[in-house]
Amino acid sequence: MTSSNRPPVVTLCGSMRFFDLMLATAAELTGRGEIVLAPFVVVDAGDQDSTAKAALDELHRRKIDLADRIVVVTDHTRYHGESTRAEIAYATEHGKPVDWAIHTPSTSTCTTAAATQARGSE
Repeated sequence: MTSSNRPPVVTLCGSMRFFDLMLATAAELTGRGEIVLAPFVVVDAGDQDSTAKAALDELHRRKIDLADRIVVVTDHTRYHGESTRAEIAYATEHGKPVDWAIHTPSTSTCTTAAATQARGSE
C-alpha cells in the first residue's frame, strides 16, 4: 500500500506491437495488488502526426501523472520507440520511477528490472 492507504498505481508504457505482453504484465501486476493503467488505442503508422495521436499522447501523460511509477513493457530485444522514449523522459522529469518488464521467449512471465539496470540497451 502507498502512504495514502491505496494500492500502488502503475502506468504501462511501450510499443503497441507488444500489446499482448502489456496484457500479460497488467495481469501479473494486478495479481500483485497494483492498479494498472495502460494504453488501449493503436494509431496507424500514417497517422503518427495526427491530432488524434497528439490527444492520445496527452491522455497517456495524464495516466503517468496518476501513477506511482511506470513500467516499460518490451520483449527480449528491449525495443522501445520514440513515443516510449518520450514517455520515459516525461516520467523521469516528474519524479516517477521507471521499471522494465522484459518478456523473454522462454517464459510466459516477465522480469521487472529497474531503469538503471536496463539503460544499456537504449
